Amino acid sequence: MKAFGELFQTADCKTEKHVPVIECPDRVRAGELLPLKVSIDKEIVHPNIAEHHLRYITVYFHPEGKKLPYEAGHFEFNVHGESAEEPN
Repeated sequence: MKAFGELFQTADCKTEKHVPVIECPDRVRAGELLPLKVSIDKEIVHPNIAEHHLRYITVYFHPEGKKLPYEAGHFEFNVHGESAEEPN
């Protein structure tokens, strides 16, 4: 079985598609909301069409000193859905 970190590819966001970009503050205070922005393909536009679209993004947080990461958020993009009839 692969380790969790081995399930993900790493790449240069200027040359590869499907590279997540996470924007958030370096520090937050306990109890404060954390503004977090996740985008895909900031440098290369992702072709969000029926036959090639993002279904979901899951964000994990791995606190320092902790053994396991936590799922911080899961966002599904199923408004356009897949079409069996015609592409796009």
